[in-house]
Amino acid sequence: MEVNAIKECEYSESISMIIHTSNSYGRTSTNRIHQTKQYSIDGARALLESFYYAFNHRNMDVFSQIWANDELIQLNNPLGEILRGYEAIAGLYKRIFTGPAMVW
Repeated sequence: MEVNAIKECEYSESISMIIHTSNSYGRTSTNRIHQTKQYSIDGARALLESFYYAFNHRNMDVFSQIWANDELIQLNNPLGEILRGYEAIAGLYKRIFTGPAMVW
């Protein structure tokens, strides 16, 4: 995945931010959940990589540390509806993780 982005914030001073990365989050993703408390781009990347680690390894323990256990979270599912709340989102991934489909 390669990302190039320019963003302006309309609610405060104009901020220009360009981000370029060649990070990849596939089969080789690792569990970096312990690094997600860093309030930086590295912490965000650690969270993203940990998500793909959990997904690729069907690991609900790591998954449950990634998503907030809150009724206000939501997932815009590209294959279906918008899911709201931790229980609905976790339920979807539990079905994926225990189902016969393989991602790779």
